[in-house]
Amino acid sequence: MRYQFEYELTEEDYLEFNKFHTLERSAKPKNHVRIRLCASLIMLISVAMFLIDSRVFAAICLVFSLAFFIISIFGTRIDLFFIKSAINAMKKEGKLPYGKNNLLQFHEEFIMEFEDEDESKFKYITLEQVVTGNCAIYIYRNAITAIILPFSAFESKEQRNEFLRFINDKMNRAIERTK
Repeated sequence: MRYQFEYELTEEDYLEFNKFHTLERSAKPKNHVRIRLCASLIMLISVAMFLIDSRVFAAICLVFSLAFFIISIFGTRIDLFFIKSAINAMKKEGKLPYGKNNLLQFHEEFIMEFEDEDESKFKYITLEQVVTGNCAIYIYRNAITAIILPFSAFESKEQRNEFLRFINDKMNRAIERTK
């Protein structure tokens, strides 16, 4: 075994991951979709309303323009509000979307992950991407699922940088073997 990290994940860690994922990883595509949908709806309703009555048309255009503006400005904040609400609801049900007590073991050929009552083993080839956020390393296993490894799990910044070199090297070698 090359690396082992035992750490606790907090609600703040999970929120930071979702914030990072929403703002850095998926905000641009989401916003483009929102813009296209809103613009299409505005145009469709505009044409229909113009055919009916010009005052109604003006009022509907105003309402949709304001809605479009609010969504484009506050879309990310709205997403984060819903993420926090979902986490709070899961918390009340006693079903957190993350393990509180975590143990990660990085072996030469695979990774072992132990979360509370769950354990999984996977190879480096299954990793999609490793990204460094403001307070954690996110090891993406697919487009929306990642292992959250907080900076607090590392003894030093040097150890963190060494680990990043290690994990990126493992991913690159795994990809090369499949070619």
